[in-house]
Amino acid sequence: MAHVRLSLDCTPVELLRAWPANQQVVLLHSGADGAGSAGGAELPEMVRATAARWSIFAAPASNTYQGWPEALQAPRPNDGLIDAPDAVPFDGGWIGWLGYDLGFDLEPAARRGDVHATDDRHWPVSQWANCPSALVYDHWRGGWLMAGEQRGAERLAMTAVQAVGAWRKAQQKAGGAARTGFALGRLSSGTGRAGYLAAVKRAWEHIGAGDIYQ
Repeated sequence: MAHVRLSLDCTPVELLRAWPANQQVVLLHSGADGAGSAGGAELPEMVRATAARWSIFAAPASNTYQGWPEALQAPRPNDGLIDAPDAVPFDGGWIGWLGYDLGFDLEPAARRGDVHATDDRHWPVSQWANCPSALVYDHWRGGWLMAGEQRGAERLAMTAVQAVGAWRKAQQKAGGAARTGFALGRLSSGTGRAGYLAAVKRAWEHIGAGDIYQ
């Protein structure tokens, strides 16, 4: 579908905050600040080079997959999206993540004995979601675009508008601080500066000895 601009006044983080808890969502989002344009004006070259431009907000069409879905193994034609500077970088497809231990499969020489990352979360080595449609946020110029399969994008847009509206009303009713089900306390270091520097020094030593590769 053509990338239709959506009248939705919120940031990706605000949309995530407002999103219904019973609906799955996938968000590709950078912590770098991509804002800085005014009224669609061209950004300075230095800002363009360092600012993150796009955030992709999608809902999986089905259950997520652990491992490698067959669709990821099929070669895709070069659609020229990367070559077009203002083209939306997502038009539906697979979104996923790769765990650290996947490095052992890519470079078996890095595996020594039973060495692996600490499995304290029981996460799979990789996990993927098929997302045929998405809402895409342009940080450079501001605003949302619908992308991918049209009906799915329209459903996403409708849910987003309703969710943000309900969240804003709840905020107003609560005096600007709507409850989200969790609280964020004051951040503090778990190691202290000296402990952190010592850990970095040990990591350098392991890399120099060839015990680890990252």
